Amino acid sequence: MGTIRQFIDDWRQRFRDAGIEDARLNVELLVAHVLGVSRGGVKARLDESLDLVHEAAIETLCDRRLSREPIDYILGEREFFGRKFQVQPGVLIPRPETEQIIELAQSQLPADTHGWAADIGCGSGALAVTLALEFPRLRVLATDLQPIPLVVTRRNAVTLGVADRVFCVRMDGLSAVSPAPLFDLIVSNPPYVTPQDYPTLQPEVRDHEPQEALVGGVGGVEIIERQIGEVAVRLKAGASCYFEHGMEQGSELRDAAARAGLAQPHTEKDPAGRDRILVARRLPMDFFALVTLEFDDSVDSISRAMFAERLAEYSWRKVPGGWVIELEARSRHGREGMVENQLQLACQYARFERGALKATVKFTDEEPSQA
Repeated sequence: MGTIRQFIDDWRQRFRDAGIEDARLNVELLVAHVLGVSRGGVKARLDESLDLVHEAAIETLCDRRLSREPIDYILGEREFFGRKFQVQPGVLIPRPETEQIIELAQSQLPADTHGWAADIGCGSGALAVTLALEFPRLRVLATDLQPIPLVVTRRNAVTLGVADRVFCVRMDGLSAVSPAPLFDLIVSNPPYVTPQDYPTLQPEVRDHEPQEALVGGVGGVEIIERQIGEVAVRLKAGASCYFEHGMEQGSELRDAAARAGLAQPHTEKDPAGRDRILVARRLPMDFFALVTLEFDDSVDSISRAMFAERLAEYSWRKVPGGWVIELEARSRHGREGMVENQLQLACQYARFERGALKATVKFTDEEPSQA
Protein backbone atom coordinates (compact mmCIF):
# COMPACT_ATOMS: atom_id res chain seq x y z
CA MET A 1 0.00 0.00 0.00
CA GLY A 2 1.78 3.14 -1.24
CA THR A 3 1.16 6.85 -0.96
CA ILE A 4 -1.21 8.92 -3.07
CA ARG A 5 1.83 10.51 -4.73
CA GLN A 6 3.21 7.11 -5.77
CA PHE A 7 -0.18 6.02 -7.04
CA ILE A 8 -0.57 9.17 -9.16
CA ASP A 9 2.95 8.92 -10.58
CA ASP A 10 2.42 5.27 -11.53
CA TRP A 11 -0.88 5.83 -13.32
CA ARG A 12 0.30 9.06 -14.93
CA GLN A 13 3.01 7.08 -16.70
CA ARG A 14 0.54 4.40 -17.78
CA PHE A 15 -1.77 7.04 -19.22
CA ARG A 16 1.11 8.71 -21.04
CA ASP A 17 2.20 5.40 -22.53
CA ALA A 18 -1.36 4.89 -23.78
CA GLY A 19 -1.37 8.29 -25.50
CA ILE A 20 -3.82 9.94 -23.10
CA GLU A 21 -3.44 13.71 -22.98
CA ASP A 22 -3.25 15.56 -19.64
CA ALA A 23 -2.29 12.30 -17.95
CA ARG A 24 -1.63 13.71 -14.48
CA LEU A 25 -4.80 15.80 -14.50
CA ASN A 26 -6.84 12.72 -15.39
CA VAL A 27 -5.39 10.68 -12.52
CA GLU A 28 -5.84 13.50 -10.01
CA LEU A 29 -9.48 13.94 -11.03
CA LEU A 30 -10.19 10.25 -10.58
CA VAL A 31 -8.46 10.17 -7.19
CA ALA A 32 -10.38 13.26 -6.08
CA HIS A 33 -13.65 11.72 -7.25
CA VAL A 34 -13.20 8.56 -5.17
CA LEU A 35 -11.87 10.36 -2.09
CA GLY A 36 -14.64 12.97 -2.28
CA VAL A 37 -12.27 15.94 -2.26
CA SER A 38 -11.12 18.62 -4.70
CA ARG A 39 -7.89 18.41 -6.70
CA GLY A 40 -6.44 20.80 -4.15
CA GLY A 41 -7.44 18.35 -1.45
CA VAL A 42 -5.60 15.58 -3.28
CA LYS A 43 -2.43 17.66 -3.50
CA ALA A 44 -2.61 18.38 0.21
CA ARG A 45 -2.64 14.64 0.94
CA LEU A 46 0.02 13.40 -1.50
CA ASP A 47 2.15 11.82 1.22
CA GLU A 48 -0.75 9.99 2.85
CA SER A 49 -1.30 6.29 2.22
CA LEU A 50 -4.24 4.97 0.22
CA ASP A 51 -6.29 2.31 1.97
CA LEU A 52 -7.05 -0.84 -0.01
CA VAL A 53 -10.72 -0.01 -0.57
CA HIS A 54 -10.03 3.41 -2.06
CA GLU A 55 -7.07 2.11 -4.04
CA ALA A 56 -9.19 -0.63 -5.62
CA ALA A 57 -11.97 1.82 -6.47
CA ILE A 58 -9.56 4.28 -8.10
CA GLU A 59 -7.84 1.52 -10.06
CA THR A 60 -11.19 0.43 -11.47
CA LEU A 61 -11.81 3.95 -12.75
CA CYS A 62 -8.24 4.25 -14.06
CA ASP A 63 -8.66 1.01 -16.01
CA ARG A 64 -11.77 2.47 -17.64
CA ARG A 65 -9.83 5.60 -18.57
CA LEU A 66 -6.97 3.45 -19.88
CA SER A 67 -9.48 1.90 -22.30
CA ARG A 68 -10.03 5.48 -23.57
CA GLU A 69 -13.48 5.92 -22.04
CA PRO A 70 -13.99 9.70 -21.70
CA ILE A 71 -13.21 10.91 -18.21
CA ASP A 72 -16.45 12.92 -18.23
CA TYR A 73 -18.46 9.72 -18.58
CA ILE A 74 -16.46 8.13 -15.76
CA LEU A 75 -17.01 11.12 -13.47
CA GLY A 76 -20.60 11.51 -14.66
CA GLU A 77 -20.34 15.26 -15.15
CA ARG A 78 -18.85 18.04 -17.26
CA GLU A 79 -18.58 21.75 -16.55
CA PHE A 80 -20.27 24.13 -19.00
CA PHE A 81 -20.53 27.90 -18.57
CA GLY A 82 -19.42 27.58 -14.95
CA ARG A 83 -21.99 24.93 -14.01
CA LYS A 84 -21.77 21.16 -13.66
CA PHE A 85 -23.91 19.13 -16.06
CA GLN A 86 -24.57 15.44 -15.69
CA VAL A 87 -23.40 13.37 -18.67
CA GLN A 88 -23.49 9.70 -19.51
CA PRO A 89 -22.98 7.41 -22.52
CA GLY A 90 -25.55 8.27 -25.16
CA VAL A 91 -25.16 12.05 -24.91
CA LEU A 92 -22.54 14.27 -26.52
CA ILE A 93 -20.13 15.71 -23.96
CA PRO A 94 -20.35 19.55 -23.94
CA ARG A 95 -17.28 21.30 -25.35
CA PRO A 96 -15.85 24.64 -24.20
CA GLU A 97 -16.16 26.13 -27.71
CA THR A 98 -19.94 25.68 -27.60
CA GLU A 99 -20.09 28.23 -24.75
CA GLN A 100 -19.53 30.89 -27.42
CA ILE A 101 -23.13 30.40 -28.57
CA ILE A 102 -24.34 31.55 -25.15
CA GLU A 103 -21.99 34.53 -25.21
CA LEU A 104 -23.23 35.56 -28.67
CA ALA A 105 -26.84 35.31 -27.57
CA GLN A 106 -26.07 37.45 -24.52
CA SER A 107 -24.45 40.08 -26.74
CA GLN A 108 -27.60 40.44 -28.83
CA LEU A 109 -30.50 39.79 -26.45
CA PRO A 110 -31.39 41.66 -23.25
CA ALA A 111 -31.25 39.51 -20.13
CA ASP A 112 -34.99 40.07 -19.56
CA THR A 113 -35.96 38.73 -23.00
CA HIS A 114 -39.12 36.68 -22.74
CA GLY A 115 -40.72 34.33 -25.22
CA TRP A 116 -39.41 31.07 -26.67
CA ALA A 117 -36.01 29.69 -27.62
CA ALA A 118 -35.20 26.29 -29.14
CA ASP A 119 -32.17 24.03 -28.81
CA ILE A 120 -32.06 21.52 -31.67
CA GLY A 121 -30.30 18.29 -30.74
CA CYS A 122 -30.08 19.07 -27.04
CA GLY A 123 -27.62 16.36 -25.92
CA SER A 124 -26.97 16.90 -22.21
CA GLY A 125 -29.06 20.07 -22.25
CA ALA A 126 -26.02 22.31 -21.80
CA LEU A 127 -27.31 24.96 -24.22
CA ALA A 128 -31.00 24.69 -23.37
CA VAL A 129 -30.54 24.78 -19.60
CA THR A 130 -27.90 27.52 -19.74
CA LEU A 131 -30.19 29.70 -21.87
CA ALA A 132 -32.95 29.25 -19.31
CA LEU A 133 -30.54 30.23 -16.53
CA GLU A 134 -29.03 33.24 -18.30
CA PHE A 135 -32.41 34.51 -19.58
CA PRO A 136 -34.75 34.03 -16.60
CA ARG A 137 -37.92 34.94 -18.55
CA LEU A 138 -37.20 32.69 -21.52
CA ARG A 139 -38.82 29.31 -22.10
CA VAL A 140 -36.75 26.78 -24.02
CA LEU A 141 -37.84 23.90 -26.24
CA ALA A 142 -35.16 21.18 -26.18
CA THR A 143 -35.48 18.63 -28.98
CA ASP A 144 -33.62 15.44 -29.80
CA LEU A 145 -34.34 12.36 -31.87
CA GLN A 146 -32.89 10.01 -29.24
CA PRO A 147 -34.48 9.35 -25.83
CA ILE A 148 -31.35 9.39 -23.63
CA PRO A 149 -30.46 13.06 -24.33
CA LEU A 150 -33.99 14.11 -23.40
CA VAL A 151 -33.78 12.22 -20.10
CA VAL A 152 -30.40 13.77 -19.27
CA THR A 153 -31.53 17.26 -20.30
CA ARG A 154 -34.57 16.95 -18.08
CA ARG A 155 -32.40 15.76 -15.19
CA ASN A 156 -30.04 18.73 -15.58
CA ALA A 157 -32.96 21.15 -15.81
CA VAL A 158 -34.33 19.78 -12.54
CA THR A 159 -30.94 19.84 -10.80
CA LEU A 160 -30.20 23.41 -11.89
CA GLY A 161 -33.67 24.71 -11.06
CA VAL A 162 -35.21 25.50 -14.45
CA ALA A 163 -37.42 22.46 -15.03
CA ASP A 164 -40.47 24.72 -15.29
CA ARG A 165 -39.01 26.53 -18.32
CA VAL A 166 -37.20 23.77 -20.24
CA PHE A 167 -39.49 21.53 -22.27
CA CYS A 168 -38.00 18.31 -23.66
CA VAL A 169 -39.67 16.87 -26.77
CA ARG A 170 -38.58 13.96 -28.92
CA MET A 171 -38.53 15.00 -32.55
CA ASP A 172 -36.21 15.34 -35.54
CA GLY A 173 -35.03 18.94 -35.54
CA LEU A 174 -38.12 21.15 -35.37
CA SER A 175 -40.15 18.95 -37.71
CA ALA A 176 -43.10 18.61 -35.32
CA VAL A 177 -43.31 22.36 -34.66
CA SER A 178 -45.72 24.43 -36.71
CA PRO A 179 -43.86 26.28 -39.52
CA ALA A 180 -44.73 29.67 -38.07
CA PRO A 181 -42.61 32.48 -36.56
CA LEU A 182 -42.62 31.27 -32.94
CA PHE A 183 -39.06 31.60 -31.65
CA ASP A 184 -37.02 34.56 -30.41
CA LEU A 185 -33.80 32.51 -30.57
CA ILE A 186 -32.76 29.14 -31.99
CA VAL A 187 -29.44 27.43 -31.22
CA SER A 188 -27.86 24.14 -32.21
CA ASN A 189 -24.65 22.19 -31.88
CA PRO A 190 -25.56 19.74 -34.65
CA PRO A 191 -23.62 16.80 -36.09
CA TYR A 192 -21.03 18.17 -38.51
CA VAL A 193 -18.22 15.61 -38.79
CA THR A 194 -17.87 14.15 -42.29
CA PRO A 195 -18.14 10.37 -42.74
CA GLN A 196 -14.56 10.43 -44.04
CA ASP A 197 -13.21 12.17 -40.93
CA TYR A 198 -15.12 10.09 -38.41
CA PRO A 199 -12.62 7.16 -38.33
CA THR A 200 -9.78 9.61 -37.57
CA LEU A 201 -11.35 11.03 -34.40
CA GLN A 202 -9.80 10.43 -30.99
CA PRO A 203 -10.81 7.03 -29.53
CA GLU A 204 -12.63 8.78 -26.68
CA VAL A 205 -14.92 10.41 -29.22
CA ARG A 206 -15.13 7.79 -31.97
CA ASP A 207 -15.57 4.73 -29.75
CA HIS A 208 -17.70 6.16 -26.95
CA GLU A 209 -19.73 9.23 -27.87
CA PRO A 210 -22.92 8.73 -29.93
CA GLN A 211 -22.17 8.62 -33.64
CA GLU A 212 -25.53 10.16 -34.52
CA ALA A 213 -24.52 13.28 -32.57
CA LEU A 214 -21.25 13.60 -34.50
CA VAL A 215 -21.62 12.66 -38.17
CA GLY A 216 -23.50 15.24 -40.22
CA GLY A 217 -24.12 13.33 -43.42
CA VAL A 218 -22.71 14.25 -46.83
CA GLY A 219 -19.92 16.79 -46.44
CA GLY A 220 -20.77 17.09 -42.77
CA VAL A 221 -23.37 19.75 -43.61
CA GLU A 222 -26.36 17.72 -44.79
CA ILE A 223 -28.12 17.78 -41.43
CA ILE A 224 -27.25 21.42 -40.70
CA GLU A 225 -28.58 22.59 -44.07
CA ARG A 226 -31.88 20.81 -43.43
CA GLN A 227 -32.08 22.39 -39.98
CA ILE A 228 -31.41 25.85 -41.41
CA GLY A 229 -34.41 25.43 -43.69
CA GLU A 230 -36.59 24.46 -40.72
CA VAL A 231 -35.31 27.36 -38.65
CA ALA A 232 -35.82 30.04 -41.30
CA VAL A 233 -39.62 29.80 -41.20
CA ARG A 234 -39.86 29.44 -37.41
CA LEU A 235 -37.90 32.50 -36.28
CA LYS A 236 -39.76 35.65 -35.36
CA ALA A 237 -38.98 38.76 -37.40
CA GLY A 238 -35.64 40.12 -36.20
CA ALA A 239 -34.72 36.93 -34.29
CA SER A 240 -31.37 35.16 -34.71
CA CYS A 241 -30.11 31.60 -34.94
CA TYR A 242 -26.70 30.13 -34.06
CA PHE A 243 -25.25 26.90 -35.47
CA GLU A 244 -21.91 25.46 -34.43
CA HIS A 245 -20.06 23.85 -37.35
CA GLY A 246 -16.73 22.55 -38.62
CA MET A 247 -13.89 24.94 -39.37
CA GLU A 248 -14.11 24.44 -43.16
CA GLN A 249 -17.90 24.67 -43.48
CA GLY A 250 -18.48 28.38 -42.95
CA SER A 251 -18.83 29.50 -46.57
CA GLU A 252 -21.13 26.65 -47.54
CA LEU A 253 -23.42 27.24 -44.58
CA ARG A 254 -23.58 31.00 -45.13
CA ASP A 255 -24.80 30.25 -48.65
CA ALA A 256 -27.34 27.79 -47.24
CA ALA A 257 -28.65 30.42 -44.83
CA ALA A 258 -28.98 32.96 -47.64
CA ARG A 259 -30.82 30.44 -49.81
CA ALA A 260 -33.21 29.81 -46.93
CA GLY A 261 -34.02 33.52 -46.82
CA LEU A 262 -32.10 34.38 -43.66
CA ALA A 263 -30.35 37.74 -43.53
CA GLN A 264 -26.82 38.78 -42.64
CA PRO A 265 -25.39 35.26 -42.50
CA HIS A 266 -21.86 35.45 -41.13
CA THR A 267 -19.37 33.25 -39.33
CA GLU A 268 -18.01 33.85 -35.85
CA LYS A 269 -14.53 32.52 -35.17
CA ASP A 270 -13.50 30.63 -32.05
CA PRO A 271 -10.62 31.85 -29.82
CA ALA A 272 -8.18 29.92 -32.02
CA GLY A 273 -9.29 31.92 -35.07
CA ARG A 274 -11.17 29.06 -36.74
CA ASP A 275 -14.61 29.37 -38.31
CA ARG A 276 -16.98 27.98 -35.69
CA ILE A 277 -20.51 29.44 -35.50
CA LEU A 278 -22.98 30.44 -38.20
CA VAL A 279 -25.05 33.46 -37.20
CA ALA A 280 -28.07 34.57 -39.22
CA ARG A 281 -31.35 36.30 -38.57
CA ARG A 282 -34.81 36.72 -39.96
CA LEU A 283 -35.37 40.21 -41.25
CA PRO A 284 -37.68 42.54 -39.36
CA MET A 285 -40.52 44.11 -41.34
CA ASP A 286 -39.30 47.66 -40.85
CA PHE A 287 -40.44 48.87 -44.25
CA PHE A 288 -41.49 47.49 -47.59
CA ALA A 289 -40.47 47.29 -51.22
CA LEU A 290 -43.01 46.70 -53.96
CA VAL A 291 -41.31 44.78 -56.77
CA THR A 292 -42.94 44.37 -60.17
CA LEU A 293 -41.39 41.83 -62.49
CA GLU A 294 -41.16 41.50 -66.27
CA PHE A 295 -39.67 38.37 -67.84
CA ASP A 296 -37.93 38.10 -71.17
CA ASP A 297 -39.74 35.88 -73.70
CA SER A 298 -36.87 33.39 -73.40
CA VAL A 299 -37.95 32.51 -69.86
CA ASP A 300 -40.42 29.64 -70.00
CA SER A 301 -43.40 29.30 -67.69
CA ILE A 302 -41.75 26.61 -65.55
CA SER A 303 -38.75 28.83 -64.86
CA ARG A 304 -41.06 31.71 -64.03
CA ALA A 305 -42.94 29.54 -61.58
CA MET A 306 -39.70 28.37 -59.97
CA PHE A 307 -38.57 31.97 -59.66
CA ALA A 308 -41.85 33.06 -58.11
CA GLU A 309 -41.71 30.15 -55.66
CA ARG A 310 -38.22 31.08 -54.58
CA LEU A 311 -38.95 34.79 -54.31
CA ALA A 312 -41.99 33.98 -52.20
CA GLU A 313 -39.69 32.38 -49.64
CA TYR A 314 -37.99 35.75 -49.19
CA SER A 315 -41.28 37.60 -49.10
CA TRP A 316 -43.89 38.31 -46.55
CA ARG A 317 -46.84 37.99 -48.92
CA LYS A 318 -47.93 38.71 -52.47
CA VAL A 319 -49.59 42.05 -53.23
CA PRO A 320 -51.02 43.53 -56.44
CA GLY A 321 -48.32 43.83 -59.04
CA GLY A 322 -45.52 42.22 -57.07
CA TRP A 323 -44.29 41.06 -53.71
CA VAL A 324 -43.77 42.60 -50.30
CA ILE A 325 -40.15 41.82 -49.39
CA GLU A 326 -38.73 42.11 -45.89
CA LEU A 327 -35.71 44.41 -45.81
CA GLU A 328 -33.43 45.71 -43.11
CA ALA A 329 -31.03 48.25 -44.60
CA ARG A 330 -31.78 51.79 -43.42
CA SER A 331 -30.53 53.74 -46.42
CA ARG A 332 -32.10 53.76 -49.87
CA HIS A 333 -28.84 52.47 -51.30
CA GLY A 334 -28.84 49.64 -48.81
CA ARG A 335 -32.44 48.79 -49.64
CA GLU A 336 -31.67 48.57 -53.33
CA GLY A 337 -28.69 46.35 -52.62
CA MET A 338 -30.81 44.02 -50.54
CA VAL A 339 -33.44 43.71 -53.28
CA GLU A 340 -30.78 43.08 -55.89
CA ASN A 341 -29.21 40.39 -53.73
CA GLN A 342 -32.52 38.61 -53.19
CA LEU A 343 -33.47 38.78 -56.85
CA GLN A 344 -30.06 37.44 -57.82
CA LEU A 345 -30.41 34.50 -55.43
CA ALA A 346 -33.86 33.77 -56.82
CA CYS A 347 -32.49 33.84 -60.37
CA GLN A 348 -29.78 31.36 -59.44
CA TYR A 349 -32.38 29.06 -57.96
CA ALA A 350 -34.54 29.30 -61.10
CA ARG A 351 -31.47 28.78 -63.30
CA PHE A 352 -31.83 31.70 -65.65
CA GLU A 353 -29.73 34.81 -66.13
CA ARG A 354 -30.37 38.07 -64.32
CA GLY A 355 -30.56 39.83 -67.67
CA ALA A 356 -33.76 37.95 -68.53
CA LEU A 357 -35.58 39.80 -65.76
CA LYS A 358 -36.50 43.43 -65.33
CA ALA A 359 -37.52 44.50 -61.86
CA THR A 360 -39.07 47.82 -60.91
CA VAL A 361 -38.62 48.50 -57.21
CA LYS A 362 -40.75 51.03 -55.35
CA PHE A 363 -39.98 51.74 -51.69
CA THR A 364 -42.58 52.79 -49.18
CA ASP A 365 -42.83 53.10 -45.42
CA GLU A 366 -46.49 52.13 -45.64
CA GLU A 367 -47.69 48.57 -45.92
CA PRO A 368 -49.22 47.99 -49.39
CA SER A 369 -52.85 46.93 -49.40
CA GLN A 370 -53.45 43.22 -49.81
CA ALA A 371 -55.18 41.86 -52.88
